Amino acid sequence: FTQLDGAYYSQDPLNRATVGDAQDGWGFRRARLAIQGNVAPWTAYQIEMDFATAGRPSFFDTYIDQGNLDYLGNVKVGQFCQPFSVDSLTGFRNLTFLERSLPFLAFVPFRRVGLQSSVLSDDEDTSLAYSVFRTGGFNNAPLGDDRYA
Repeated sequence: FTQLDGAYYSQDPLNRATVGDAQDGWGFRRARLAIQGNVAPWTAYQIEMDFATAGRPSFFDTYIDQGNLDYLGNVKVGQFCQPFSVDSLTGFRNLTFLERSLPFLAFVPFRRVGLQSSVLSDDEDTSLAYSVFRTGGFNNAPLGDDRYA
C-alpha cells in the first residue's frame, strides 16, 4: 500500500514574509508491505513494514495471534494497534480524513509492543479487549512518551 503526497504553493511577498517560504514537494506518506497468514487453524501472524518513515524502514503491525483459548479468547503478542479507541482500531484506508485527529495523536498509545487478550460474545454484539504494553524509548514512540500501561 502506498500514499504519495504532493504540494505546490503560491505565495505573495507579504505571506512569504509572514510565514516563510513554503517549499513545494512530493513524498510518500505511507509505503507499506505486509505479509499475513495462518500457521494453524487458530494461529495467525502478520509482519508489516513501512518504508516511508523518516530515516529507515520500520516495523508497524508485527504480531502472532492465537485464538480459541478458554477464558482468554484471542491472545495477540507483538507490536500492534492498542485497543484504546475506535479511532485507533480503524485502518488508515477507512479514515474520513487524511490523518487521525490531533487529540488522538496527543493522547492515545497507538502502536505498542505488548500482549492483548480479546473476546467476542456468543451473539457477536459485544467485545472486550485488554492489553499491557511497553511505553517510551523505542521505535515509533513519540518523543517524551512516558505513558504507563
